[in-house]
Amino acid sequence: MSKRPKITSAYAIVDVMKGRKALARHLAKHGPVRVTIVAELTEPYGSDDGTSIEFNANVISITPETPA
Repeated sequence: MSKRPKITSAYAIVDVMKGRKALARHLAKHGPVRVTIVAELTEPYGSDDGTSIEFNANVISITPETPA
């Protein structure tokens, strides 16, 4: 088994289907929502720009965190 690479990321785009309109209204009224996303990265989406490479991902689950 090969060793998994260490990676960091500061940005992602999520394609929201169910709940998209409610989420848009919530964000407009209350601001950001913290979520936990489980996904599998599948292949590069773009090329290396010298800083980063974008990757496609299959979202397995996305869960909003309960406010404290």
